[in-house]
Amino acid sequence: MKPNFFKALLIITFVMLSTVIAEDIVTKEEVSKVYTATFDRVPDKDGLTYWLSSGLSIEDIASSFFDQNETKVKYPEGITTEEFINTVYQNLFIRDSKEEGLEYWKTELESGSVLKSNFILAIINGALDGDAVILEEKQELSELFLDKDISQDYSKDVMNLYGEEGKESAIEMINGLYSDIIELKEELEILKKELEESTQEEQDLETITDLPETSDTTTDSSNIDPNCKVKGNISYNSGRKYYFLFSHRDYEKVKINRSGERCFSTEAEAQTAGWTKAPE
Repeated sequence: MKPNFFKALLIITFVMLSTVIAEDIVTKEEVSKVYTATFDRVPDKDGLTYWLSSGLSIEDIASSFFDQNETKVKYPEGITTEEFINTVYQNLFIRDSKEEGLEYWKTELESGSVLKSNFILAIINGALDGDAVILEEKQELSELFLDKDISQDYSKDVMNLYGEEGKESAIEMINGLYSDIIELKEELEILKKELEESTQEEQDLETITDLPETSDTTTDSSNIDPNCKVKGNISYNSGRKYYFLFSHRDYEKVKINRSGERCFSTEAEAQTAGWTKAPE
């Protein structure tokens, strides 16, 4: 009997611990709703990633929000408890708190029985009927906004439009912003390609203008080896060393009259000496 009793106890303990661990795992949806309730906006990707990997419970995350500058700006010193409550309700459900609920939460908050962060979580978790629908739709908009990688500059605009015209208008706005992003990326790719082509043209022009000085008259054969099949010439512009094969169109025009310039018997000899073949 004892072995079975201890086995059952171990199973119960394991199940209880597993439940506690599972409850401590914070989801993207939970954090997103806290963003909505506190700031009335979609979470930024970096912030969402940070909180999900922080190891904090949703209660600790909600509490940490009140240490942020954004929270202090949105809820400055001097804001009344009633204003705070109604702001959270507006953020979540686009309405003020009903009178009965307002008085209850006002008493709880002002007495210190409930922290502001815990109040926010209680309102989120207690959403029913139409409020629950609105909260769920805001959550859908947040996920779509994040999936489309829209700039945070438009986050509050999307939520405001949802409050004024509804879900479909907000979705249309997100899709429109996404289309603008795609169009902008395509334009940037075109500009990038044009820039690359322009840079290549400049490099080609530089190569052309960097060629060694040539003469309109055939080089005096008395100045070079009659068997000079490959002419080595140094550019006046850059000092680069180019070699010209007999087949090059400028071969006859190339002058060999500077110190360091020379003839080569073969192309391989010129390459071994570190000279570069002149562009055709």
